[in-house]
Parts: sequence; structure tokens; C-alpha cells
Amino acid sequence: MKTVLVFGTFDRLHDGHHAFLEFAKSVGDRLVASVADDNVVLSIKGRLPFQNMKERIECLAKMSIVDEAVSGDLVLGNWTAINDFRPDIIFIFFAITTYGAATPASTSETDKIFNEIDQAGDYVSEKTPEGVKNFFSTTFDKIEAWRIAKGNEFAAKRDQVTTDAGLSDETPNDIYLNAEGNIELETGIGKAFKDPQNYFYLYSYIALAFIFLNIFIFYGLAVLMLLFVLKTVFRMFTRTT
Repeated sequence: MKTVLVFGTFDRLHDGHHAFLEFAKSVGDRLVASVADDNVVLSIKGRLPFQNMKERIECLAKMSIVDEAVSGDLVLGNWTAINDFRPDIIFIFFAITTYGAATPASTSETDKIFNEIDQAGDYVSEKTPEGVKNFFSTTFDKIEAWRIAKGNEFAAKRDQVTTDAGLSDETPNDIYLNAEGNIELETGIGKAFKDPQNYFYLYSYIALAFIFLNIFIFYGLAVLMLLFVLKTVFRMFTRTT
């Protein structure tokens, strides 16, 4: 069996990604995709990906032509996946976007939206003073790095609480005698129901991980909170005057 290993960011899958992956699959039997770590993407592109690594892996895993999607190295240049999978063929995906130039028509409505956003972003970038642009770019990168780090932290705590609460498949069952003296089996889920505090932590971490790891929800809620604060401050100011 011939194994094909591909490397890339695979951020917001588009037609180019699909064509690349289909070609890679056509030259082998097993297709493995190594997805670049968020910080590696930041070091290469100067910005964080729109989707975090977990989201990008999940998108690839849903594709029928991808047999396995794995996380890439934390440090650029280690190429651990090569040693792990011993591929027969290796591909590295590079996507080059030219802003301000004519964008080829896309068969995907999602790609059309992203292209329009890119062109609008390029126009704003051209009209923005360099100092202001650098300030907001640096600030945004710091916020993104913090968002992803906190999201991964909440996800790790969610998984830990899941295991501690006995909801994990690996949690052993307990055998005990009930009030009638009969032997009963207590499953992990049954044990978790006896400690409501575990559910409070579990659902809290689930919600926080979901918010922080979803870029649209995170910034949408941030904007709503900012508007609420500004509205409150405005009301306080108008009352005093």
C-alpha cells in the first residue's frame, strides 16, 4: 500500500485544497494530512489562521478522501510525521493569494464570500496609515494567540473533568450490593450523577471551549459586550449631565 503524506495549513478549506488533496490521493492508496500548528502558521505567515488547528483537523477528517488528519510539529522543520508514517510520496501545499488583482471565479459560494472579504480587507489596508495598521495587526495577533491558548486550556479542562467525573469510556465500572443485597453494576455515568458539581464544571468548560475556539462566536460576543459597556457608559454620562 502506497502512503501519501501532505503538509499544509488547510485553513478554511476551498476548491484549491480539494483539488490538491484529490490529486494527492490519486497517486497513492492512503492519504495522511499533517496540519500545521497555530504558532507555526503565525511564524510563517505573520498571523494566526482563521480556524485553530483542532477545527482544521476536524474539517479534513470529514473528507472521504483523507484517511487520517494529524497535528503538525510544534517547531517548524521537525517533520515528525515523516518518521511516524514513512510515506512513499510527500506533498507540501502552498497557497498564494494576490490581493488587489482579479480573482478567478469560484464554484463555491463560500469561496466567493471569502474572496470579497479579502478584497475589502486589502482596500482598507491600502487606505490605513502604516503606524495604525501595525498597531492593530500586532494587537489582533496578541488577542488571537490569547484566544486560542485559552480555548485549548478550557478544552483540556473539559476533557479532564469528563474523565474525573466518570463519563469517559475508560472509566472502570464499580460492582456493589444494593439495599436488597443484590449485586449491581455502577457505570461511570451513574457515578457522575451523584456529584452535581462535576456537571457545573463540565458544562462551563464545554461552553467556554466552544466560545473561545469559534472565532465568529468569540468576536461576535466581544462586540456585543463592547456595545453593552458603551451603552451603559453613555447612559451614566447623560444622567450626570
